[in-house]
Amino acid sequence: MICGRSVFLAGLIDPMDIQVETAPRAAKQAQTRRPPTRQHARSLASAALDVAAEGVIVCDDALRVWLCNAAAFRFLGLEEPLQLRARPALSQVLAASPCLDETGRRTVLAHCAEAVANGDRAGGEIELPADSRAGTGLALRLRRVAPRRWALMFSAARATAASDPLAHDPLTGLANQRRFEAALTDRLAMAGPGGQQDWPGLLLIDVEGHGSLTEASGRAAGDALLRLVGQRLRAALRESDLPARLDDGIFAALVPAAAGVETLARRLVERLARPYVVQGQVAHVQASVGLAVAPRDGHEAGQLLHSADLARRQAKAEGAGIYRSFNVLMREQAEARRSLEADLRKALVLGQFELFYQPQFNVATRRVLACEALLRWRHPIRGLVAPGDFISVTEEIGLINAIGEWVLRTACQEAMDWPGSIGVAVNVSPLQLADPDRLLRAVAGALAASGLRPERLEIEITESALFGQEAATLDCLRTLQARGVQISLDDFGTGYSSLSRLRSFRFDRIKIDRSFVKDITEDAHARGLVRAIAALGTGLALATVAEGVETDEQARQVEYEGCTDLQGYLISRPLPASEVRAVLLRLNERALLAGAAD
Repeated sequence: MICGRSVFLAGLIDPMDIQVETAPRAAKQAQTRRPPTRQHARSLASAALDVAAEGVIVCDDALRVWLCNAAAFRFLGLEEPLQLRARPALSQVLAASPCLDETGRRTVLAHCAEAVANGDRAGGEIELPADSRAGTGLALRLRRVAPRRWALMFSAARATAASDPLAHDPLTGLANQRRFEAALTDRLAMAGPGGQQDWPGLLLIDVEGHGSLTEASGRAAGDALLRLVGQRLRAALRESDLPARLDDGIFAALVPAAAGVETLARRLVERLARPYVVQGQVAHVQASVGLAVAPRDGHEAGQLLHSADLARRQAKAEGAGIYRSFNVLMREQAEARRSLEADLRKALVLGQFELFYQPQFNVATRRVLACEALLRWRHPIRGLVAPGDFISVTEEIGLINAIGEWVLRTACQEAMDWPGSIGVAVNVSPLQLADPDRLLRAVAGALAASGLRPERLEIEITESALFGQEAATLDCLRTLQARGVQISLDDFGTGYSSLSRLRSFRFDRIKIDRSFVKDITEDAHARGLVRAIAALGTGLALATVAEGVETDEQARQVEYEGCTDLQGYLISRPLPASEVRAVLLRLNERALLAGAAD
């Protein structure tokens, strides 16, 4: 097999037999050195061929192939590794290439046969024109490298823009982004004012699935799958269409006449989703396709690509395996998103974030024992923005760690003004937990700067935060707990593996999601779930907090089912920092008066 594997290179050609011209002084020095072993020389030759940028196919006088390096494999666009032990004919290898048409194959074979017949040491150089569909051109030369051994070396041709070595994708043989954008620009110019051509359509195709194959079976398998996707894309298009690979899993197709382009998009989604066989295993991908048509969605190449990209993102957001056509609403949403991102990047610097606090009421003591810190964004135009409207964006643009550290510092500092030993609970994002060392430093710094005792700080995480690098995450949580910080599991019951999480880590509290509490007075099933979770907490000596308690009936029911703490509008709405102390004093004073009356 080939494709970057050196295991078959040893023995195919003997590197000790390769003719190398050396200077006299170098020859004299070589005589004084110990000659390399044959095995070592073979290893060096194999390694050199595997990393070479130029494609190399070594043949004998009969034009039977003895080896083919990884670059040759990529240049020829071969989707499956070749078995070279059987010494296939060069004509068979070239016939398997989707990058050469019949004329190109005949030209290469005739050139090689003539050079071998004449016994030329160098067979000269020839150029094959770019395939209009693959967007590649090849420059080839043949050279004798050992007795009865010839090296066919080839690279991208440089004669035209279409055959520029920077204008094709070496992995798939398709056009790359540079070539594709040039073709799109030319096509739009021909269709513009006074042009004689139809307006084109554009498809951007986001392929998902090769990444998981790469993780499971290695880079070679992922690359092989992408080559198969490129081959299937090429086969699904018409001769006049131009397929391209723009990025890792992003493909594209330029359709010169936009009529029927939606039918093509639908066909691509279906065909690309069919199973692939890669290195003996079945693989699957899903394609999210974005469609844009000129001049409706853009007169220039950049505009049309942007429109198609917005449609691709929309298709991906709605679920992989569908296509979407661009519409103006997508552009408006994208502009709104860019504006939101720009405002968020300034919000922390401008001091626009603030914390609200919602008390958590203990049913046994009838007192508030802690408050949950809730982030709010006070925007000068948008007004008071809830975290559900911006937290996911801060995660996507890389701001969540900086904002999370500000929340920790501020919550600890403001909790110092509260009466007694009332604690503060701070939500931590999965992305914060993904960098455990930074989180540990942030918690330690917040406690040290504020003077808050560690037992008054509670870190709330969701089950999703434990996915991925779980061992490091659990070690981080255990370190925090050993320092006295409380750890609670938020939104319990909404994940897929709650019980296994309770087994892997001993939380201090579990919070029952508000979706279970909402219908507890009318829905027996909801009551049963709350009862089961409360009983689980009792059995594990964990406090259980019922979230979203809004009525007296709900409060009585969750208390009856065994919950130890309540949180919700019945106790108090979320409060700005300036109001928290007075409300906490009032709530706990009411509890003292009630206890005295009893």
